[in-house]
Amino acid sequence: MTKIKVTLPDEVVEKYNIHDGDKFHISEKHGEIRLKKTNNTSNKRQFNVMWLVLASIIASAIFGLYINAIHLKQVPLVGNQSIASGLIVLGGLSGMIMFSTYFIVNRKNITTNYSAHTFWRTFPVIVISFVLILALALMGIAWGMGRIFTGITFGHVTAIMLFLVFVLAINYIMVRIGLAVDYGMLTTIMILVIISGAVLSMASNGKNWWQHNLSFLGTKNANNSWQFNLTLVFSSLLMVALIDYIFVSLHDVVKNSWRTITLRILLTLTALDVGAVGVFPNNANFHILHDKVAGYLVYFIIILIVGIRWLLPEVGKRFLTISYAMCIGLIVVDLMFKPFYLISLTAFELIAFVLAFGWILLLFDTMIGIVEDDGQNYQIKLKFDNKD
Repeated sequence: MTKIKVTLPDEVVEKYNIHDGDKFHISEKHGEIRLKKTNNTSNKRQFNVMWLVLASIIASAIFGLYINAIHLKQVPLVGNQSIASGLIVLGGLSGMIMFSTYFIVNRKNITTNYSAHTFWRTFPVIVISFVLILALALMGIAWGMGRIFTGITFGHVTAIMLFLVFVLAINYIMVRIGLAVDYGMLTTIMILVIISGAVLSMASNGKNWWQHNLSFLGTKNANNSWQFNLTLVFSSLLMVALIDYIFVSLHDVVKNSWRTITLRILLTLTALDVGAVGVFPNNANFHILHDKVAGYLVYFIIILIVGIRWLLPEVGKRFLTISYAMCIGLIVVDLMFKPFYLISLTAFELIAFVLAFGWILLLFDTMIGIVEDDGQNYQIKLKFDNKD
């Protein structure tokens, strides 16, 4: 093993509170070597299993009291008064508490000088979004289990034991996520919310929903339309939280000017417009308003794509090339739908949504990359000591 002495500037030693004997992790990625100070006082992967078990037992006890109170002789696996419905309510609540607790405990490991300013502002949105993902996942699992084990029921003891096992798994997963989640995962969370909500809405509406259009999933004629609309609303809130984090982080990299302020306003309006599509579904009483907010969304995306080279020149030529290609794709898809009618309304909505939403995610990743790549550089000296 080769021993190396490292000489650091005084500014770095003071800034990161480095002392003699401190240990560092070293990692190599894409030809870069990075040092990370080891935290000897805490381990972000550790948690108290007893709290997890206690929360699960309490949730199971409440479930047991409930099924006794309503005098159920046999407890069905799925249905309005079932193990699945109990897990969605009590398991979701228990999972939310466990996730929130360990997300707060872990905040020192995930916050930087940038994200510390936005932690408590984004905290409610992140927690509710993960609870929504959990609820949608549980609904999807219940939907599948109901088709595999049609009509199955259990006695009280068996039902409570099954409930306990499932809620233990839920709490464990939520604790692990709470210890692992960071601001770099916000885009992933947003994707999960949209995909899980959309897929569950499509599945619950049978085989022929596509004969109408994508907006049909949010109308009163669709089954469980609230899932689709709530997905859009929380995706909107996640976008607002992500925009807040990104622009706070960009402040020291790209000084606030009319350009960055305009870009932030446009992105925020785009996010709020996504939520408005869910708030005003394509029902008869909201049809005109729904079409207007959906149309505004297209205008915002086009303005952003065309104007990004002036609003944020730091994005680079490669991003601009991809942006213009996506813009051309949106125009081609629009022409294929009208006036040539080569594709259906459903196909047009799906393709246009994927292109537009994909561009927004690409922009977010690019902006986060600008922040991360702009870290301050320091000159250090290495001296080889001896070899063992």
